[in-house]
Amino acid sequence: MLETKRLKLVFPSIFILSQVLLLIFIIGFSNVVTCNEIKKETTGKCYYEILGLTKEASKQEIKKQYRRLSRWYTVPYMDRFVPANEREKYAQEYLPIMKAFTILSNDEKRRKYDHDGIIENDYIPQNEFTFEFLFNNFHFDKKEE
Repeated sequence: MLETKRLKLVFPSIFILSQVLLLIFIIGFSNVVTCNEIKKETTGKCYYEILGLTKEASKQEIKKQYRRLSRWYTVPYMDRFVPANEREKYAQEYLPIMKAFTILSNDEKRRKYDHDGIIENDYIPQNEFTFEFLFNNFHFDKKEE
């Protein structure tokens, strides 16, 4: 009698667990087609939304929009009168833009992103990219003697 009670308790939980795993498997391997379904964990937007473009955008439009957004985020960063905490904010807001341009400007990566919605190894580590590294030869904060 005790064994049948245990079996009754164990089997429903195994069944529920198997259904959850099956659902995760189906969702994980389904093809992603629309930009609304492609949500990035860091920003909640897909790369086209980050750049303010549609999927039909040409390579020239992507480059033009990237340059426009780059000017918006890098000019305040280079200004020596902007406080350091504001500079860091601009640097963090610029990372998704740079990542989106890197993927969408490469034809092979863009095709894969449009089909799958995921690019393997598209992660840019936060500690490797800094504006100090990018503009280290300009020395905006140091006074010349």
